[in-house]
Amino acid sequence: MQTKDRKSKRNSTNNMNTNLTVDNNLNVDNDLTVGNNIGAIIPYQPPTAEVQSIMKKYVADTTVKRYRNELVKLMFWLFDKDPEKYFHDWILDNAIKADNEDKKSSKSMNQRKYLREVLKDSLNDVCKNHCPIILETVDFSTFSHFVTTQKSKGEKLLSKSTYGNMQSALMYLHKMAGFVATEDFRRDILQFNQGMKRKVTEEKMHMGQSLEEGKKGMNIEVYKLMCTKLMEMETEDAVFAHLFLILEWNLMAWSDNCTKLKLAHIEWQNDCLTFFFGKTKGDQTGEKSDSPWHVYSNPFEPCICPILALAKYIFSNPDVATSKSALFPGNDQYSR
Repeated sequence: MQTKDRKSKRNSTNNMNTNLTVDNNLNVDNDLTVGNNIGAIIPYQPPTAEVQSIMKKYVADTTVKRYRNELVKLMFWLFDKDPEKYFHDWILDNAIKADNEDKKSSKSMNQRKYLREVLKDSLNDVCKNHCPIILETVDFSTFSHFVTTQKSKGEKLLSKSTYGNMQSALMYLHKMAGFVATEDFRRDILQFNQGMKRKVTEEKMHMGQSLEEGKKGMNIEVYKLMCTKLMEMETEDAVFAHLFLILEWNLMAWSDNCTKLKLAHIEWQNDCLTFFFGKTKGDQTGEKSDSPWHVYSNPFEPCICPILALAKYIFSNPDVATSKSALFPGNDQYSR
């Protein structure tokens, strides 16, 4: 189908947003004064690349990655339903070519490698008036239909958090694209999300599945046993793992917070060590970054003493004992 035909099809069902910003209170039949120009209308100027990068920082990188994965699933589903209805022309041609390339190989078609790459890349530079999806077409009926199709291989419902992430991902895309959903859409999505949570819980109860989601907490007995075993080992990795585990337990912090600790953010005050975090789960913007987290010694149980574990680690890794050094050098502590 030609580009002209695509636009005609879309215009018959949707009112497309223009790239011009006009105040509804102005009478466009009369002369407009913008600066010294009569009758001028100022077109939308996209922000610079640096500004776009800063605006994206309102959500953590790990959260953005999770949202992008959910959005790619939605985009696949929309593409298979009606690509000309749901996608803008600037991505549509490349997406169709990638899909045709995938169809040449059964293995590639199963993974949809080329189409996936095109869809993921299209989410890199989303900003106002630049979004691969025509968001006006993804109404409540369409999105809720998509969500209900997302199930496990055994046709079982997914977790409540997974369905919640789908909704959050769409809201994130709305915000980045400068799209304002209607009040009816927001109300219906909220009601639908609450209903999905109940449905997931009811299915788990009916099938006798665990009602818990996410990771289970570690009890104190298991924690002490792991610390004892790690302390008895003399390897470099064991010294690292011992300190990392103790810090996570005592600081009640994300593992990501611990991996980014710098020696400059650790101080000794009176009878305890104090740690400072640039941001935490409850303080994403660092408003309370000057509030210390206190860690005390435990002379009665050396295997779980944070001070002893830290001392062993620094003596084993003297290169980290500089003010600007990361406590745990390297780019990927999780692989350890």
